[in-house]
Amino acid sequence: MATGRLNKICSAGADMEKNPLVSVYIPTKNRKETLGRAMRSVADQDYENIELVIVDDGSTDGTQEYVETFANDKHGSIRSIKYHKSNVSKGACLARNAAIEIATGAYVTGLDDDDFFESSRIGRFVAVANLLTDHSYLFTGYRYRTLRRGEDFFFKWISEVDEVTLLRILKRNCIGNQVFTTRERMLEIDSFDKLLPAWQDYDVWIRLIKRFGPAKRLDNYSYVVDTVSAPDRISDNQQKIRDAHQIFLKKHPEYIGKKLEAFLNATYIFYGSKSMSPMDLMSIFFKDRKYACEVVKQMARNILFR
Repeated sequence: MATGRLNKICSAGADMEKNPLVSVYIPTKNRKETLGRAMRSVADQDYENIELVIVDDGSTDGTQEYVETFANDKHGSIRSIKYHKSNVSKGACLARNAAIEIATGAYVTGLDDDDFFESSRIGRFVAVANLLTDHSYLFTGYRYRTLRRGEDFFFKWISEVDEVTLLRILKRNCIGNQVFTTRERMLEIDSFDKLLPAWQDYDVWIRLIKRFGPAKRLDNYSYVVDTVSAPDRISDNQQKIRDAHQIFLKKHPEYIGKKLEAFLNATYIFYGSKSMSPMDLMSIFFKDRKYACEVVKQMARNILFR
């Protein structure tokens, strides 16, 4: 394996007590155009002490040169840019873990290379970072970019509860794909599980709650998920999701004996990967009517926007 690292200091002298360093990690592979948009959204943050960590999982499209050019420019909110490349592709899971190892910020949060931040995202997290005293991590709502009749269409989604307990998250991933927490906590739980072919983020959210307590929602939509620019997401790979489902049942025994398996099955719906039989839907309806209604709504979204 060949590796390389680019480290450019863009600004210094921040007051670390009032403005702690936040590491934003981006795993990437052959998506330099959307990666550029993701990096610019970090550079445009109104919080000015950010470390950007990019782990390249074997790109062959000139990503390294693209990042080098970006790093040569001045970016007020970014204190440093770190770039790490593997010439052998090992998957996004290991790329995320490598990024967290490389990071030096007190706090970490992720960004997919095909998504982007609203400019206030990091600042809003840091402003209430004290909530992490009683919560394992913080999360927000999302804006989704998709197509409707060939035109850009955005819709919003946010968790129905502002505090997510273990029982709640075992029913479904009501967090999304990114959170804000301490780097120390991610390392303590060994970050993302490389054996999971999908749902690695969902697994981490569960393990963080098991270890450090409930998660806390912030009422904003500062993360934009772009389902148009890079449609080849893991969450659309049915075989990977089926394999992940089986691993989940073995890894999290809470699903066994508590009649929660039906909820895990319903997660297929939320990842847009399989239809649900009327019998499955009825079994959920009798356990949790409100949740069953949400499943139906998600099924409708899948039909309209995919």
